[in-house]
Amino acid sequence: MSARDGQSFIQENSMMSISANTFLQSMYEHKSQQRRLHNVRDYLLASLQINPHSHNLIVAIGNGNEKSNADALLNWLSGTSHHNSFLADLPAKEVKSLLLHHLQRTLDCWPD
Repeated sequence: MSARDGQSFIQENSMMSISANTFLQSMYEHKSQQRRLHNVRDYLLASLQINPHSHNLIVAIGNGNEKSNADALLNWLSGTSHHNSFLADLPAKEVKSLLLHHLQRTLDCWPD
């Protein structure tokens, strides 16, 4: 192997290492965000005494494909945090206020 080939090999390995590190960092951040969403969901279920296995919230906050209130709430959190990146930094109590406000607006739109 010539010195030039060795240098090229080192550069290629360095590029792959940087790409792998970037990928791993991205995966870690995604996993961390998912863990936070699950924790906030669990807090909301407990603090609002929502039955996670029932189906009441699917129509109000879900997309209609969820299997339970827990799934609907997680989808709402994911969608809300995707559109409003600040949500990830809010304390769970403030997310609770946002959910209650959203539910009030949504349910007020429906006729009695």
